[in-house]
Amino acid sequence: MDIVTIDDPRYADYEDLILRRDQVKKEAFEASQDYIRRFGQLINDRFAAEIACIREKKIIAYCQRMLNRNLPIEDTKLDNFIEREMNEYQAQLDAMIAEKAAIDKANQSVSEYQMSQIRSIYRQIAKRIHPDIAPDLFAHPDVQDLWAKTNSDYNCNDYYGIKDDQVTLNRLLERYQGEGLSLDIPDIASCLDRLRKEIAEVTSRDPYLYRELLADEDACLEKEETLRKDIKDYQDYLVTLKKETAAFPIKKVGN
Repeated sequence: MDIVTIDDPRYADYEDLILRRDQVKKEAFEASQDYIRRFGQLINDRFAAEIACIREKKIIAYCQRMLNRNLPIEDTKLDNFIEREMNEYQAQLDAMIAEKAAIDKANQSVSEYQMSQIRSIYRQIAKRIHPDIAPDLFAHPDVQDLWAKTNSDYNCNDYYGIKDDQVTLNRLLERYQGEGLSLDIPDIASCLDRLRKEIAEVTSRDPYLYRELLADEDACLEKEETLRKDIKDYQDYLVTLKKETAAFPIKKVGN
C-alpha cells in the first residue's frame, strides 16, 4: 500500500487538485445560475409554447381516435385525458419557473473583496476538514454539518455565512484538537488521476461551458434572438393546430 504523509510532495498535488475540483464545480454552478438569469425567461416561454402545441396535438389525436371508433367526443372525457397526459409537462414547466424565480430573488451583490475572502476562507476550511484530506476528523457529525454548510455558503457566495463557518471551524478544531492530521492515502497515483478526470469532465461540458457563451455579448444576443424565433414559430404552429381542432364535433356535456 502506498502511504502518503503530509511531507510527501504528492500530498500537495492531492490537496491542490481537491481544491481545484471544488472550484470548477462552483464555477459550473455559478455559470448555470447566470445562464438561467440571462436566458431563463425566454427558455421558459419557449417551453410553454412548445407544451401548448403538444397539448393541442394530443387533443387532435384523441378526437381522431374517437371518430375512428365511431364514438362521441365528450368535452369532460377529453379534458380528463388531456390533464393526465400533460401533468408531467406542466410539472416540469412549474419547476423551471420556480428555479428562475429563486435565482432572480437571490442576492448576488458581492464585492470583489468579499469574493476573494469567500475563496480564501473556503480553502482554509477545506484544508482542515475536507473528507478526502481529513477523513478521521470528518467522521464527526458536527464536522460533516459544517462541511455541508460551508459548501452551501461557498456556492451561494454567502460572505457572512462562510465567515460564520470560519468561527465554527475554530470551535470544532479546539474540540477535536489533533484529529484529522494523520493521512493514510492508499494508491495516491489513482487518487490524483481520479481528481484530474473529475476536473476534465466538469470543465468539458455544460454548465461550465456556459461561461464562454456568457462572456460573449454578441453570442448572447444571437441566442436570445433564436429563442424568440422559436417561440414565434411555436405560436404560429399553435394557430394552425387550433384550426384543426375546431373542425372536430366536440360535445359539451360538462357544466
